[in-house]
Amino acid sequence: MSSKYHKPENMTALAHRISELGYHPVPIQPGRKGPTFADWQSYQATSDAINRDFPPHGVVIGVLHDNVGAVDIDVYCPDLAAKLRDEWISRFPQTLERVGQAPKTAFVFRLPDDPYTIRNTQKHKKDGLEAQVEIRTKTGQLVAYGKHPVTKQPYKWPGKDLWETPIKSLRMISDWEVQEYRDWADEQIKQWAGVEEQQDTLIDQPIFKIDLGSYAGLDDGPPKEEAVKEALSYIPADLGHDDWLQVLMGLHDYYNGSAAGLSIAQDWSSAYADYNPREVETKWKSFKGTGVSYSTLFHYAREHGADLSEIGRKHRSDPVRERMEASVPVQAPQSVPEASFVDETDDQPQTWPTPVSEINALALPRRRWVYGNSYIRKYVTVTASAGGIGKTSLTTVEALAIATGKKLIGQQVKERVNCWILNLEDPLEEMQLRLAAAMQHYEIDHSDIKDRLFMDAEDTVQLVMAAEGRDGLLPNDALLEYMTTRISELNIGCVIIDPFVSTHMVNENSNASIQAVVAMFRKLARDTEAAVHLVHHVRKGNGEDSTIDSVRGAGSLIGAARAARVINKMPEDKAIELGVHPSKAKGIMRIDDGKANLAPPAEAALYARMEGVQLPNDEWVGVATAFQLPDEWAGMDDNTINAILAQIDQGPEEGECYSVRPQDKERWAGNVILDHPFPVADHIKTEGQAKIILKKWQSSGLIEVGEYRSAAQRKDRKGIVSCGRVGEQK
Repeated sequence: MSSKYHKPENMTALAHRISELGYHPVPIQPGRKGPTFADWQSYQATSDAINRDFPPHGVVIGVLHDNVGAVDIDVYCPDLAAKLRDEWISRFPQTLERVGQAPKTAFVFRLPDDPYTIRNTQKHKKDGLEAQVEIRTKTGQLVAYGKHPVTKQPYKWPGKDLWETPIKSLRMISDWEVQEYRDWADEQIKQWAGVEEQQDTLIDQPIFKIDLGSYAGLDDGPPKEEAVKEALSYIPADLGHDDWLQVLMGLHDYYNGSAAGLSIAQDWSSAYADYNPREVETKWKSFKGTGVSYSTLFHYAREHGADLSEIGRKHRSDPVRERMEASVPVQAPQSVPEASFVDETDDQPQTWPTPVSEINALALPRRRWVYGNSYIRKYVTVTASAGGIGKTSLTTVEALAIATGKKLIGQQVKERVNCWILNLEDPLEEMQLRLAAAMQHYEIDHSDIKDRLFMDAEDTVQLVMAAEGRDGLLPNDALLEYMTTRISELNIGCVIIDPFVSTHMVNENSNASIQAVVAMFRKLARDTEAAVHLVHHVRKGNGEDSTIDSVRGAGSLIGAARAARVINKMPEDKAIELGVHPSKAKGIMRIDDGKANLAPPAEAALYARMEGVQLPNDEWVGVATAFQLPDEWAGMDDNTINAILAQIDQGPEEGECYSVRPQDKERWAGNVILDHPFPVADHIKTEGQAKIILKKWQSSGLIEVGEYRSAAQRKDRKGIVSCGRVGEQK
């Protein structure tokens, strides 16, 4: 044990210690594996908060995954768990190990400033024992200290302890290192479970994969004809008879026995001194299901000196170039001969610029808004915010509103449509908790959403729309086609994808790359006529509110969106200042229009508030609910306003005038508003509301600020020198 640190004497001291070392502790109730209070992801472990929330005993300490990651070997088979554990230690010997319920174990490591996301392995079962390796980064927490809810024994750190390891000395592991271990572990679990590589699950649960490391011409499907011809050029025609037949059968397989293939076979065989074209044709026509594939050609080519890597490099598909070429319209003929007849219904060559035809505005279709000004059919829209504010809960409630047609959180459902939630950050169980809590709070029955609401999570679907590899950007057209088909089949009119960053493997700071990904979502929206809504993150700020310019990564995402909104958390003290009761001041979010290309921006921000809902399983889950700030003008009728203005006119004492500045204390005119005897208690104003009222009066000319001579101070001072009145005066 390090001589620099001594073991903390209790849980309070332990929480202080790990906070001082750079970790972010979060309190957990005993008997649970995670926090249950609202907004725990954004918990700030200040010294006062630790003293308040971490008693000396009877608490469990978790560590947030915002700067530390964990690989959780969630394996119940002792032999398999030991194998996975030993491999991790051999690769990363300087990471920390934490054991809760053996043989399961977890390893902790430091994350870079911009954390990455790596999917868990597939979960498999054998002899009643489950096995999976979970990769925990960016969100969630790791239980560090306290008693395990099942074993009732303390969590253990077999090697070095977390409380004696500063975050800066913890090993940082890159995404590719974790990805390599994850892939290896996934293979070991499959072998243990006896799962065949090719499973017949594509109909019910398709998994689309882009292989970035192999030669697309040889390993991922039929190679280009140019590659086949170049490989054939290395193979001499005077092979032995059996080898000659093997090459001929390989050509037959590639060309599917066509006449074009026979012509290639004849040309190649003609270099042989005893070449007999009739023999070649006879053999060609006799081949039926020989079992010899075109890969045989590359085998013989390599034996005769061909560099298959070079052939692959030369003839590999370039999807970027192909897409660029496809975007060029076919040039129409310059003129049509007089004698020819053209059927205008036939497909004509695409040309542009396109002349504007006469527009009948009355016949034009209206924009098809689904929900408020945030979801619109055939377009991509965006919601962005920092983590832990409640954007996932908000969009979950909005999905319920869209699927049921009910006004749940203050915005109008303009068209009830089927809705699909894809959360690529949380497991399905977590999403089910959130959905169940929202349905309970809003009294929605399953019959209300049956066959109308669809939901998938990061452990039920893999979604990689595009990736960047050594050959540039590779769009996953197969996935786009599948999604288009399924959305259309299920008549889904709204798709919510959270978060956008998990839908691709491209440089998020590259406008060109992000634009290509967004273009696929725009095509999805157009082809299905669905509203496609992307949830995204904002950059970490310096305590300032996020704006549309704070959205993380390249600006082409917002540039392509037809509407975008930004969510900010309202500080409790600000909420109280604006008149919110202290018991309701926590968990308020403000929703601002950041961009509205197809609708006018909202006149004022919308608000929502996270409220805790206790489910029948005793879990507390946060649910986004409708919220309105108190109205500072409530109770301010003409008589009340004129009475306050009259009192301001009188001044705080003879010879003095009230001031609009709060720092003038007793002279501040807001005191008159605060002390006014409103007959209704809810109409009594706060300091924040008084400031808003005075500012409005000053801007509208109802009060006028100028200089006056203070007899008591014997100097000129600034104050309210005159007030108008409102309403009809008698």
